[in-house]
Amino acid sequence: MAILICALVAVGLTARAVRYLLRFPLWGDEVALAANLLDRGWLELLEPLDHDQVAPLGFLWAELASAGLVGFSEYALRLPAFVCSLASVALFLGFARRMVEGASLVLAVGIFAVSYPCIRYAAEAKHYACELLASALLLWVLAQWITSGRPKWLWLLGLVIPGAMLLSFTAVFIAGGALVTAALWMLLNAAGAPQQPIAAAKPDTAVRWRGRLRHVWRSSQGAQLRHRLLAWTAAVVSLFLSGAAVYWLTIKPQSQAHLTGMQACWEQSFPPLAQPLRLPMWLLDTFTGQMLAYPVGGHCFGSTLTFLLCATAVVVWWRRGRWVALSACLAPLALTLVAAALRRYPCGGMVRFQLYMAPIFCLLAGQGLATWLSWLPVKRRSLPLSSTPFDNVGGVALLIACAGLMAIGSASILRDVARPYKADIDRQYRTVVQRLWPAEGEAARTICLWSDWGITFSPETWRTRAAAMYLCNKRIYAPVHTPRREPDGTHLPLRPEPGCFVDFYCPDQPYDDQQRSAWLQQMEKRRRLARVCFFSLGDAANPQGAYRAEALVTVYCFEPMCR
Repeated sequence: MAILICALVAVGLTARAVRYLLRFPLWGDEVALAANLLDRGWLELLEPLDHDQVAPLGFLWAELASAGLVGFSEYALRLPAFVCSLASVALFLGFARRMVEGASLVLAVGIFAVSYPCIRYAAEAKHYACELLASALLLWVLAQWITSGRPKWLWLLGLVIPGAMLLSFTAVFIAGGALVTAALWMLLNAAGAPQQPIAAAKPDTAVRWRGRLRHVWRSSQGAQLRHRLLAWTAAVVSLFLSGAAVYWLTIKPQSQAHLTGMQACWEQSFPPLAQPLRLPMWLLDTFTGQMLAYPVGGHCFGSTLTFLLCATAVVVWWRRGRWVALSACLAPLALTLVAAALRRYPCGGMVRFQLYMAPIFCLLAGQGLATWLSWLPVKRRSLPLSSTPFDNVGGVALLIACAGLMAIGSASILRDVARPYKADIDRQYRTVVQRLWPAEGEAARTICLWSDWGITFSPETWRTRAAAMYLCNKRIYAPVHTPRREPDGTHLPLRPEPGCFVDFYCPDQPYDDQQRSAWLQQMEKRRRLARVCFFSLGDAANPQGAYRAEALVTVYCFEPMCR
């Protein structure tokens, strides 16, 4: 059993490391966030972010610290996500070991390790891997509590919640679900219902709840119960205080700036409460779409298999009376649905929006797959991996399932090696910047009019994501220039040395050609214009195959005048 778990984890960690080390070019969403780190300090990150971005303050600070220590690069920007992803694998293993066992444990860990969403966001300069870490940490602490009942774990939960909230806005759903589950555990325990999460029996329906709780409160067990209630209350207070602090410091200012646009983007991920007849189809589309893409899946019912596996696990646990385990998995999802109904956070849509639910979905999928395998008519003594009464999976069937999961992880590695970029235009931006500012030689002679000298003929261009893509790549690959001026204040170098001047602009933004001509005339008083080079960045976007340029780069190359 341990060998299978180690093999699956090794494949998952390798896939994460390979994707990180391949150094994919930054893509649109990454640079939209990274551009906020170019000129901002620690406290300035408390202000609303540019380019319609919203991110937790802890993640932004981690990004800024990484860029400051390692240097602004793809590796530095993705380092926080990479570290969080590796840590989440270890925490999920600890969480799953306390919730399931046998084949269910092996399959749950395998699904989590090789799932494409977990691998992809392990090497992306976005906060989703931090959300995954926060969820795995909270769930691990919760699993420790419900398997031991020791109040110290509730105290620890109260201490962990503020840090999780700093790293992840969505930690409120996991933390809220954890507190509901902890309260349910205490209620059932006080009523005499055994609640070991792995092999819990059905509670006695004949228990007289009120009398039993009164008896426990007055008995010698009352002191322990009061201690647990005190720890639980402290965790609740911790959630409210940290939630309020995060809301006033980060969520409120960012929401005031971007909530309307985000709600328009998330429209299809909100339940259609005004049209109740559409609600069943919305639920079906949501729970069989990208949200449950573990280990793989997609839109248009592409994750139906994972949904059926999770549904199987829910039914199995319900029949076995595993109320605490069900609460741990379903309470955060219920809170997410409430937030979606209030139009504050999406449910469904892109898998990244619910990446914090990955530990729960993978745990349920592993339990469901183990249940399906136990129905196969195979000789279960062929590989005795477990002797528990609820783990009747044949060894051969389990090996085949694990081999399939390893194949998925290996395919992810091969795909990344064969295509080390998300979109071709991402490569174009990096290639152009590398050509303009080579690592050696003429790099010091190339000057960006906007970022080095503050000159632009299209001010609106620098509010676009295309400009963010250009500026982030320039920060990575170009030397840092300082403005150089003549004593009279004109934007001219002190010496008439040769050089190239880069003008970046978007063709769909206003452009002042007269101002450009005036600048050229001023430059030609000291230098001779030798040549002009053009670079066009874009994709063949329409069905007719016409080339649509997203951005244009003009390079003016000057030489000294002959005297």
